[in-house]
Amino acid sequence: MTVDAYSAEVPEANAIVPMRPISQILSWYTQTVRVLHVISSLDPADGGPSTALLGLAAAQRAIGMDVAVLATFREGESLAIVDSLRSADVACHLVGPATPRRRSHPSLAGETARRVAAADLVHVHALWEEIQYCAAVSARRLCRPFVLRPCGLLTARSLARSRWTKKFYLAWRGAWIIRQAAVVHCASEQEAAGLSAFSLASPPLVEPNGVDAAVSSARDRCGRFRTRCLGGFDGPLAVTLGRIAEKKNLPFLIEAFAAAAVEGARLAIVGGGDAADVARLRELAARSGVGDRVVFCGAIVGAERFDALVDANVFAIPSLDENFANALLEAMACGVPSLSSPYVGVAHDGERRGAVRILPLVQKDWADAFRQALTGGRVAFDHGAVVAEFDWHRIARDWAGHYARFVGARS
Repeated sequence: MTVDAYSAEVPEANAIVPMRPISQILSWYTQTVRVLHVISSLDPADGGPSTALLGLAAAQRAIGMDVAVLATFREGESLAIVDSLRSADVACHLVGPATPRRRSHPSLAGETARRVAAADLVHVHALWEEIQYCAAVSARRLCRPFVLRPCGLLTARSLARSRWTKKFYLAWRGAWIIRQAAVVHCASEQEAAGLSAFSLASPPLVEPNGVDAAVSSARDRCGRFRTRCLGGFDGPLAVTLGRIAEKKNLPFLIEAFAAAAVEGARLAIVGGGDAADVARLRELAARSGVGDRVVFCGAIVGAERFDALVDANVFAIPSLDENFANALLEAMACGVPSLSSPYVGVAHDGERRGAVRILPLVQKDWADAFRQALTGGRVAFDHGAVVAEFDWHRIARDWAGHYARFVGARS
C-alpha cells in the first residue's frame, strides 16, 4: 500500500517537457524551490542518515522552504522520525511495506515519479536500494536536477564489505546514478577525498550535518543520565553513542578501557544493536575484567541522548569508517572532550578546535588517553562556536543557495 499518495500528471517517457514560466524560474531566488528528499528508511535504528535528514528538512521548512520527504518503510519500523518531520510541517510520504533487502514495492516507481514531478529538485540520500534508482530515473526523465548524498556508502571500507555484490550493482545501476547527479553531496572533506575513483559530473559539494538546537539546554539536565541509567553513579565516566555495528570498533574500545585500569570508572555504551552482537560484547567485557563496569544502555533517541553526553568525562569513538559522525559533533556541542580514530570525518574539525584528540588505533595509546581523561581535569574549548557553526538553520540557508543554482543551471 501507499501512505498519503496522490495523483499527479506525469509525462510519457518520450514526451517533450515544456519550458517553465518566468515566474517559476525566478522563484529560485525567493527560496521557493520545491525540494523532494528521497531516502530508503526513516527508522531511527538505521543510524545517522535518517537523523541528519530530519535535522536538515525541519530546518529548511523553518526558514520557509517548500520541502517534502519520500521514503519506504518495513513492517515494525519506528515512525518516530516521521512524526517529528510532520510536527515540523514537513510533508512525509511513505511507500510500503517494502521488501527486506532492497526495500522494493510494486507501487514505488509510480509513486516516486509522481513526487518527482511535483518537485523542482530532488535530494537523494544513500544509494543501494530501489527508491534511489527510481528517483534518479524519474529525475532524468522529467528534467529535474538531483543531488546525491552517498551517506558514506562509497568509502573504500564500505565498498569492501559485500564487495562483489556492490561491484555488480555499481556496474548495473550505481555508476549511472552517480554520473547523472548534478552534484555529489559529502558531509566532510574526508568523504569527498574518497570519491576520486568515480567519474563525477562536478567536484563534490561538502556541506556538513548540523546539530539539534536542543543541545543548548542539555547542560540544564546534568545528572539525569547517571541517575536514570547508572543508578546515580558519580565516578569517572566514558561514553560512546551510536548504533552497535562492526565499524564502530567496540571490541577495541572495551579492551582499551580495561587496559586503562582507572579504578571506579565506567564505560557507557549507548545504542541499539543485534542481541547477538551485544551478547558478544558483554562476554568480551567480562573476559577483560570489566564486566561490571561496562554498561549497555540501549538506544536513546531524541534530545535525551544529550543527557548521556553532558554527564560524560570523555566521549570515545574509535570507528573504522565514519563519513561524518553526528554523535561526535553532538559531543563537541555539549562541551565534552573526545577521543577519536583518524577515520571519522568531523574529528579533524574538532581537533583544530582543541575538542578532539585523534589517536591511531593502538591499544596502549587509547588506554593512556582514557587514563588521562578520566583522572585529570576536563579540557575546555569553545563549544558555543561549534553550535553556531553547525547550526541547522545556517546550513539550510546554504542549501537554499545551492538548490537555486542547480535548478537555474538545468532550466
